[in-house]
This record gives sequence, structure tokens and C-alpha cells, in this order.
Amino acid sequence: MLDLLYLKKIELLASNHINEEFYNSNDEHAQIVLTSMVRYSKNIVRVYCGNMCTDVSNDPTYLNEIKIYLTERKGSIYILLCDYKDHFKEKPIYKLLSQYPLEQVQIKTTKTLLLYNGNPVHFTVSDDLAFRFETDIVKKMARGNFNDREGAKMLTEKFDNLFLNASSI
Repeated sequence: MLDLLYLKKIELLASNHINEEFYNSNDEHAQIVLTSMVRYSKNIVRVYCGNMCTDVSNDPTYLNEIKIYLTERKGSIYILLCDYKDHFKEKPIYKLLSQYPLEQVQIKTTKTLLLYNGNPVHFTVSDDLAFRFETDIVKKMARGNFNDREGAKMLTEKFDNLFLNASSI
């Protein structure tokens, strides 16, 4: 069952692009945040993560928001996988994303593992404005903000530099 208080708080922050740091600490919160990021994105979503084979990446609510974002709003999604697994292509997220042209969806792999305080990280950036920065990829511990251009810009630049040299799948 969704944490309704957390959901309401994240929806308020996301829908109003409020510059306030938030935290999440489990799969359910991660799914709420990532879904909201896609829901309120207008142009581009960048995702740097392991392999998108998790329940969070394949959650039906998240997938539905991605479908609406790509189909109705004609947004773009760029994904960089640092722990690519062949069974990614069997997952609902891949099956959905593969229906769209390269102008909208690009998925690449990299051997570069980004670290923060010695630990691997994952992150998502939306419209160079909002971000979720996961500092504990096992426990889904993350912080983020729906209106922090400086923080989003730093992550976007890191992503774009890696993406240029990454391999397409």
C-alpha cells in the first residue's frame, strides 16, 4: 500500500516545482518519486542506473507515466545502464521503451561506475530542474529536489559526458 502522506508531499513538491529537498528510503518511495518526475517532466528525462531490472523500474504506475510522457507529451528519455544484464530486454520497461524511435528514447551502457563517498550511486534528472540522487542503491536511500537547477545541472553534465562515449544496446 502506498505511503499516502509521502505521496501527497511528493506530488505537492513536483506539481508546483518547489525548491525543497526531499528524501526517500525504500522501494515504495523511490517508485513514487520517479513516477512524479516523469509525470511533471516536459522535455527530457535522464536516468543513470544499474540495469532497470528491478520492481521499481517495472512498476505498472511508473510504466504508465512513461507511456503518457512519450506518447502524449512527446518527451525524450535517455538511459545509461552501468550494470547491464541481458534479461533487461525481457522486462516490461524495455518492451515499452523499445516501441519509440531513437529521437525519443536512447538506451546505452557504460562500464563507468559513479561513486559518492565510496559507494555506487544512481540518479535521475528531469528537465535540468528536478533530480533524485540515490546514494545507497540497495536500500534505495536518496535525496532530491523538484526545482534545483544547480544540482540538476551538475548531474546532467556528468550524465551527458558519460552518454557521449557509451555503447548502444
